[in-house]
Amino acid sequence: MATPTEREELKRGNGAWENIQEVLRFGLRSLWEAITGVDGRVTALEKTLVAQRNDLQRQQQHLEDIAHTLNVMGERLRVYEKAAGEQIAMRLQNSECRLQGQFQRYRNPKDDVDYVPLTTLERRVCLLEEEIEHIVVAIDRKADFEVMEEAIRKHCKKDEREILTLQKRFEQHRHEVEKEVSLSISNAQAAQETLIHSALKNWAANTWKFEHNTVQEMLAEENLKQKEVLSTIHSQIKLCWGALEAQQKRMTDVCVDINKQVHDILAADRKEIAVLCSEAHGRIDFQFRAQEKGLEKVQHEQHKLREDVTQIFDMRIRQIATGNAAAVEALNRRVFDRQLQELSTMRCQIVEEVQLTVASTLNALKSTKDREQRKVRHHQNLIERKLAELEQMMQLIGRQSIRNIPQLQVVRNEQLEHAVTTHIHNEDEDNEDAFLFEDKNGAEHTIPILAQVPSSNLLTTNDSRQNITELLTTRRVQHRELQKQLDIKFSDYSEILRLPEQRAKENKSSNVPSTQP
Repeated sequence: MATPTEREELKRGNGAWENIQEVLRFGLRSLWEAITGVDGRVTALEKTLVAQRNDLQRQQQHLEDIAHTLNVMGERLRVYEKAAGEQIAMRLQNSECRLQGQFQRYRNPKDDVDYVPLTTLERRVCLLEEEIEHIVVAIDRKADFEVMEEAIRKHCKKDEREILTLQKRFEQHRHEVEKEVSLSISNAQAAQETLIHSALKNWAANTWKFEHNTVQEMLAEENLKQKEVLSTIHSQIKLCWGALEAQQKRMTDVCVDINKQVHDILAADRKEIAVLCSEAHGRIDFQFRAQEKGLEKVQHEQHKLREDVTQIFDMRIRQIATGNAAAVEALNRRVFDRQLQELSTMRCQIVEEVQLTVASTLNALKSTKDREQRKVRHHQNLIERKLAELEQMMQLIGRQSIRNIPQLQVVRNEQLEHAVTTHIHNEDEDNEDAFLFEDKNGAEHTIPILAQVPSSNLLTTNDSRQNITELLTTRRVQHRELQKQLDIKFSDYSEILRLPEQRAKENKSSNVPSTQP
């Protein structure tokens, strides 16, 4: 590119003469340096974009892992609650069936006394209670209370002994059943933990594979898009290079044509000068001949006029020589002026064409930069949306964990009330004589036997409540720590997202002086 001093010299016409090939060489060299500088900046921007994308992908994976762990923790709590209730019910049914089998085993055939089954004894107790109620009604109707009391005592002494023996047996079986239930619950909890850990590991592996595949697909799509953009840039650069080569060929052809025209003009001018010189020599010869004829006529005056003739001849020769020299100089000046005008016009055209090509390349590169910046902004918006969604998910998880505590307490209280109501209802409806041990309904009829001792169940429920509260406190502490980590990550993400804007501003400030001629 020409400097302002050179431009002023060209306008004034005071500049030194330079070869057009050198001018074109320097112009093309400066254009090539500008294009290479732009390519270097584009490659640097692409590298920074790739590094930023890799960092964003790592951070997204870290956030997804955190969300995954939180979801797994919530699902563990839900599954544990459901499985614990179901397994406790199954264990109770199994323990009741075992109790019924043990009642059969405890019967001793060696003793002379035949033990009566529990159902018949319960039936007898119920009948005795009904008889007592009828007797009380009769006592109310009668006036002699003492006589009726003595009769009732005599009638109930026999049954009281049987009731005491039955109560002792019930207490023994109750302690044994409690021991078996505690062992079964501990075994069930251990089995539940092993199953939960195995299921969680399988689920985590499957989710990791799925997310890995999706991330690979996204990376492949982004690589294809980047390749397409680079191919378009490469094609544009090739087109610019082809245009420059074509312009260089045109310039060489124009230079050849100009040289030919200059040679033709010089040859034509030389011919014209030769014709003028020949005409002048012809005139001089004619004058010499006329003078010789006059001299022949006036030989007698030759000596007198010789000096005058020689002087006049010298004067005319000088005038002709000066005229010829002035004509030649005028022709040379005209030729040089025409050449200078044509060269100046050609140089201006070349400079304008080079500036247009540079401006077109810069506009194309600006459009590509704008597209890349839009893509970066789009990715930044997506990242901000994902971060907002993660914050909402964390808040919802915390709220749900806080809300689940009173719900668990309400469910436990409802279970206890349901157990008491079922015990009362089954005592009212238990009027059958059949002793059913193998059938499922037998297990349902024997559930109220264990409900006679609500204190042990209350202890187990209190222990479970304490365990749940401890778990919830640990979960809250973990949740707070995760929130702190997420806040730190969010601050890091905001700083990372501000970096491309600062770099874009720096690149813009560095591009402004480089694009100036």
